[in-house]
Amino acid sequence: MFADVDWGNSSLDRRSYTGYTFIMSGGAVSWESRKQRTMAISSTEAEYMALSDATKEVIYMGGLLGEFGVDLNGIILKNDNIGAQKLATNPIYYARSKHIDIRHHFVREAVKETLVLIQHVPSDEMTADILTKGLPRGRHENFVRLLGLKPIQ
Repeated sequence: MFADVDWGNSSLDRRSYTGYTFIMSGGAVSWESRKQRTMAISSTEAEYMALSDATKEVIYMGGLLGEFGVDLNGIILKNDNIGAQKLATNPIYYARSKHIDIRHHFVREAVKETLVLIQHVPSDEMTADILTKGLPRGRHENFVRLLGLKPIQ
């Protein structure tokens, strides 16, 4: 699972775009790209909101695939923002994050219960970038390949 944000890029309202993708067996099985509902005042907050949305999807997919006997505990959720990762895994990070809406903090509970494991990935390996912003051709083609997408013959 990859989650990313294009922070504050909407010139009209400065809201960020969230993108996440859930990949299994070499192909994307679930993904979303949308504008965040509220304005984030930092890139860490925007990325944390994306982690929250992606965690909801992990929980949903875990329930769905659990019906087929697939255990999804401990899904690795990749993110390229170290601040968001620390916020999700360390409740001590509180003083700088009091302004973040409580609804996003359930990601901490999911980490605590090992439903998800937050892992840093360098920005140039962030597959969800394809869902949040325009990319140079080479990166776009690489991420299309990593998503398991193929042209229709």
